[in-house]
Amino acid sequence: MTKTFRSNVRLGVLALGVAVGLGTAIEPSLAGQAKPFVRITEEQARAAMATAIAAAKGNDLTLSSTFQKELKKIWSDYENKGLLVYDRRELQVQVVGGAQYLVQQAVSKMTTSQQPTNLVWAGGVSIVIAPFNAQAPNVVETTVTRGTEVIKPLKMNLVETSFSTGGATGEVKQGGGKVHEGNVVYPNSAFDPDVNVKVEAVLDSGRKLGRTFIQSELRKVN
Repeated sequence: MTKTFRSNVRLGVLALGVAVGLGTAIEPSLAGQAKPFVRITEEQARAAMATAIAAAKGNDLTLSSTFQKELKKIWSDYENKGLLVYDRRELQVQVVGGAQYLVQQAVSKMTTSQQPTNLVWAGGVSIVIAPFNAQAPNVVETTVTRGTEVIKPLKMNLVETSFSTGGATGEVKQGGGKVHEGNVVYPNSAFDPDVNVKVEAVLDSGRKLGRTFIQSELRKVN
């Protein structure tokens, strides 16, 4: 994750329709739960992105809505927004599938007048760590527990970044303002919607910022 992506991720997810704060999940009907889950492939996501970029003509909202519309043809429950683990002014932690990670990059680039090119396919489900200022707690690792099984990540793309000052007080964060940003990638199967999954962001203090996602929520990770 580049600094540009980090600094604009909040704008990006707001454009994608992510509400600020954590909602209460509501289980769908039994009929909805019985519908077989469909995992969107890289080929399908990139084809949808090509259509969205052509339709957008530089408008990030059009890109976002077109991308979502195209992927709903494949998986009717698809939404661009990820699942929020933690969402505060200083730090956001969210779970996003491969297609969701792709569109977040595109929206982030467009909001800074960049071309939505060279978009990375994560190759799994990402836990995205996005600090926004010097008051952000320092996330050093993440954990995913599927039922009772702890899942190992495929890739850990957390890098150190720094903020010179933080907040209205202008105080320098202890340790030079260094915190981690980026994404940690897990196998898609870790988030298959047939068992509850707990996601935790572990801070350097040992404190954990966590949330357990129920099966109906996991159907939206794609």
